[in-house]
Amino acid sequence: MDQQFWVSRATEIRGAGGICGDAGGRTAQKCTEVELEKAAKADDLRAKVMIKDGVTLRVTEER
Repeated sequence: MDQQFWVSRATEIRGAGGICGDAGGRTAQKCTEVELEKAAKADDLRAKVMIKDGVTLRVTEER
């Protein structure tokens, strides 16, 4: 399901090869808002998004 959400400077963004980082790595790496937006426009990106009180706290790419 496609879902739109807002991120801020405080949002933690972690990638595992799709947003940023190495797909073969054992841990997700810290990514930027720019990398997230670029990946979301280019791919079928799957991620777990944690939102609390309307604020996106964390975006973690699912492998």
